[in-house]
Amino acid sequence: METTFFKPQGLRIHSIKLLQAVEIVHPQSNQVTTTLILGSIKYIHMRNDVLDPERGVVDPNKLKPVGRMGGTLYNKVSEGFIIPRQFWKEKGEEIQKVIANKAEGAEGKVGGDGER
Repeated sequence: METTFFKPQGLRIHSIKLLQAVEIVHPQSNQVTTTLILGSIKYIHMRNDVLDPERGVVDPNKLKPVGRMGGTLYNKVSEGFIIPRQFWKEKGEEIQKVIANKAEGAEGKVGGDGER
């Protein structure tokens, strides 16, 4: 296998740059229960048979990815969907009002039209 940075022995995914490891502490026991690893993947090697030849991207139906839900629960990723992002510049003030209302015990929901 030809690689850019180093020659892995049997690795299919590599060249991950570790940015930070964050220990997650349980609020009641004050014990570290898990570690969140933040990293930046620079390169991966993908077999050609999992790529969509027309778009040049990974075809999830061919890759058959698996996701970890938490604990020992995993799921098969078979379908994707898009959730529009709400940008802080556009929604920040409204979000802060909702948070303040929830802190006072009021129900709130951030809507697309600025209404709650």
